[in-house]
Amino acid sequence: KPAKSIILSNTCDIDPANKRNFPSRIVYAPIIELDKYRKTILSNSKKNPQQIESHIDASKKQEITQVFYVPSLGDKLKDSIVFLDRVCNLPNEAVEREKVTERRVFTLSDYGSYLFLLKLSIHFTRIQDQVERKSLV
Repeated sequence: KPAKSIILSNTCDIDPANKRNFPSRIVYAPIIELDKYRKTILSNSKKNPQQIESHIDASKKQEITQVFYVPSLGDKLKDSIVFLDRVCNLPNEAVEREKVTERRVFTLSDYGSYLFLLKLSIHFTRIQDQVERKSLV
């Protein structure tokens, strides 16, 4: 069903005019309102409210590698988070192109794009883990 989401695919990769040998898919992650997330973990977590608020605060400071915080955008969007470990995909044809402009909630600024790219890189590469991965090849 329709839900607010952040698109991870490059525009050129999902452009229907870009003909491919196989159909492309749109990669996205759902956007979750922070208050709804807070209520859910308060009722389901074994952690105390102070620990949960600390977790929420760390999310807002972009300190949790698999969480991307999106601040409130007035009436368009409440404080929200995106779990980078909950990436999904759907067929390119599933998006009604003629409605994209009216449905778009926001576009990341240059700073937001760089921060998002950095968070994605850290999440998927875990550079800071200092784990030497031996090559099999």
